[in-house]
Amino acid sequence: MRREESSGFLIGMLTGAVVGAISALLLAPMKGTETRERIKDKYGTAKEKVASTKDQVMQKAHDVASRAKQKREEVMSGARRTTEEMAEQVQEKAEETSSETYPM
Repeated sequence: MRREESSGFLIGMLTGAVVGAISALLLAPMKGTETRERIKDKYGTAKEKVASTKDQVMQKAHDVASRAKQKREEVMSGARRTTEEMAEQVQEKAEETSSETYPM
């Protein structure tokens, strides 16, 4: 599943849960003041859960970015090392060929 699809699914799921919870509260046989108080409590709880989830997602994104940066540095270091080794080999072969062609 692509990131856009999973993010859209998550938003849809959260929206559905909030709408369902509010509908259940509004349709329950209670006084208006009790209903409003329950909605206020549920809103506070939902708000805390969203903030907590956001923090977790941000931390995971930071962790993934850090690992990607570290991996990129490892790959670049390996590529540099390989390039230097190949350049040395080419230089050695060029010197061998040059000394064989034009003996001193």
